Amino acid sequence: MRADGDAQYTVAAAASVARLTHSEATPVANACLAALVLKDALDSADLRLDGDRWSALAQKWGGAPSSEKARRAALDLAGSVRTASDDGAAARPELAALGFE
Repeated sequence: MRADGDAQYTVAAAASVARLTHSEATPVANACLAALVLKDALDSADLRLDGDRWSALAQKWGGAPSSEKARRAALDLAGSVRTASDDGAAARPELAALGFE
């Protein structure tokens, strides 16, 4: 059973699912990064913009560093989550940059 805010559980699940569709490590790390940002956004009203922690966990579980584009998009998404309207329109471009259409 996982505890609320369990980043290791989240990133392990993201890596496992990403490996079903991606054979290269960088896309797996990008998926891990996106999952961590979204986890923190959903777990906390006070989202910490902790790109270094997200990147380190994404690299550990993904097997490679996430792309620079994904890291920038993750920070942009985290910032947008703080100010997004109820329908989430403010976060849509950042989600698209992370590969979510």
